[in-house]
Amino acid sequence: MAWQKPKSELSTEMPQRKQIPPETISSQLINAEITDRQLRSLKYQMKAAKFPIHRDLVKFDWDETLLLRQQIEQLSTAAFMDEAHNLILVGGTGTCKTHMTTALGVAAINHGKRIRFFNANISRTRSTGCACSFTQRGNKAALFRYQISA
Repeated sequence: MAWQKPKSELSTEMPQRKQIPPETISSQLINAEITDRQLRSLKYQMKAAKFPIHRDLVKFDWDETLLLRQQIEQLSTAAFMDEAHNLILVGGTGTCKTHMTTALGVAAINHGKRIRFFNANISRTRSTGCACSFTQRGNKAALFRYQISA
């Protein structure tokens, strides 16, 4: 039995721990800190955006819409924001405007953009419907959802 063996025999049976160089340990700690900061930043940006509900393109049902998947995936790279172009989605109730703009906003945050979601009601005499838009100002983008009613 192990407790009856002399200490000299026990030390030879125990596996030797591999020595990890201090440079490796510090490198791993720095990488862990960088990853943690990135995750905290994403979490903060998602909260600061004030989306009405979290939506993304992963859960989007492409069979239920007339939108072109390739075009939306291109927009999800947020390249149009780098060029300071605006994006406006117009359509009737239930045409995925809010879902799509929120999903594009989430994708933009994942690409390092700062997004803020706004809801606005506009009264018009002849127009009814809804529009959603991205507007660019500096390194921040605002996502607006307009409800236009008579």
